[in-house]
Amino acid sequence: MAPNDLGDEPLDLQIFADEDDADDKTYKQILLALVSGELSPHAVAADFDAWVVRESNRRLKLLMERPDPKGLTPQEESSGMTMRMISPDASGYIEEAFSAIARLFSAFPPNHPGQDRIILFIEALSAMPEHRAPDAIPDSSNDGYITLWPFGGNWQALAELFRKEASAYFFPCPDIGIPGSEKRLRWRNLQSAMARLTAMELIDCGFLCALEYILPSNPYYPGLGKKELDGPNVIGGSAIAGAQWIVAQPDLVGRYVYAQCQQAGSVDGPRDMWSAERWGQWKEQFEFIARDGRFDDEARRVAELALRRMSGVELELA
Repeated sequence: MAPNDLGDEPLDLQIFADEDDADDKTYKQILLALVSGELSPHAVAADFDAWVVRESNRRLKLLMERPDPKGLTPQEESSGMTMRMISPDASGYIEEAFSAIARLFSAFPPNHPGQDRIILFIEALSAMPEHRAPDAIPDSSNDGYITLWPFGGNWQALAELFRKEASAYFFPCPDIGIPGSEKRLRWRNLQSAMARLTAMELIDCGFLCALEYILPSNPYYPGLGKKELDGPNVIGGSAIAGAQWIVAQPDLVGRYVYAQCQQAGSVDGPRDMWSAERWGQWKEQFEFIARDGRFDDEARRVAELALRRMSGVELELA
């Protein structure tokens, strides 16, 4: 799906905040250079990695030069400081940067160059030779280092950062039921990015897939009757978002989801998403949405596109 297929431009990046400190501004400027195209994803990956390693080592050096590296001074304690504020904290830098990345992803339409650049940046980090950075105070059981950058699964709980960003958009958020609303667009954009990251086995965000919310069995599935007139539009908003797990990058994402679904007959846990049963249910729901006039035009169009792609994947992988 080309960037302009859905007829919109990038939204406000929302990257800077009034409370940003010097570290925040540093990594956010790096990310801004990335999405603007000022620097290549590989150059930004090298800069970001170097910053994480350099700053973590600087804090470790300062810590070890203190009379008591493992304790705060009375003045520091009285001012409310914690050891994390002065200890090396590579994982903290990563957490803050990827929280900003999740927010940035919500700004870019599916397969927009801005989205592509962020994904290429994460790929470039993943491809770096294994190396380490200080992350805590060394002790007898831990040398205090973490390894960079072994993406995959939920390394450094990065998927939880995407969950936090996603929580602003999924049910019971009524704004996703408003065609063209900012929250509906951000919900779709974020789903597209998470689908690509998951299928590329960089960050597993499968448990956040919006396809969950178009199933009538889901507790947040709204009614379609006259007393809940927004029901079709709310379902339509998540249908557009969930469809990204089929169409965001058709030669990769749709195949990934289908392959995952073929590995289990049904789901068996709160974070389980993929099963052959659900694949069939999603097809039924997309056909229902595509044919029912209660859904808005965009929801019906995207549902039809997803339905065709699901049938195509079945034929390709039969």
